Amino acid sequence: MARPGAGHPLGKVLIIACTAPAVPAVLIAQSWPDRLAIAGLGAALALLWCHGLILRRRWIVIAGGDKPATDPVIISGLISLYALWGGSLSEPAGSYTASARALDGDTLALADGRRVRLWGIDAPELSQPYGIAARECLASLARGPITISPTSRDVYGRAIARVMAGDVDVSRALVARGCAWATAAEYAPLQARAAAERIGLWALPAPVPPWVWRSR
Repeated sequence: MARPGAGHPLGKVLIIACTAPAVPAVLIAQSWPDRLAIAGLGAALALLWCHGLILRRRWIVIAGGDKPATDPVIISGLISLYALWGGSLSEPAGSYTASARALDGDTLALADGRRVRLWGIDAPELSQPYGIAARECLASLARGPITISPTSRDVYGRAIARVMAGDVDVSRALVARGCAWATAAEYAPLQARAAAERIGLWALPAPVPPWVWRSR
């Protein structure tokens, strides 16, 4: 059976077939950005292997092939599965305990470089009034080991998580101390109380929500 060239319809089919198995790796990279390196490597190797075979015309025989071990579809699929498996090892599933430092009023940096955004709040930016104080407030609550329970991810790849310092809900404490705005309904009463008592940032003449500050 004739082996198809790059311009042959079957050649185009092979290109699509080789590319398709890399899709799971791309989806991993989009859903879990902190696994981008592993997932991206899997996708890139899959595409390079397949397209390299096609460009060099080292085709497999679609029927009755004598070199099944070089089937680029199988190999690219295995590489993508490896990206899925390897990516799953890059972050603990469920809750885990770690030490962290405060980057700003609602973001923590873990020792391994990952960043965690606190769920349910939005703190002043460092560049706006009360921003530095908000960071110090978070730092005082996260001095020791904390328990992190990821819920989702933001557009920057950071885990959004509920964070506990012992039996203290860190987001709840930040809102109660007037160090952050509540974005979760369950913290709204605490924000109302802090604002009424002019605690923390609510003592400022005209507190500006961080999402308004960022839009300026």
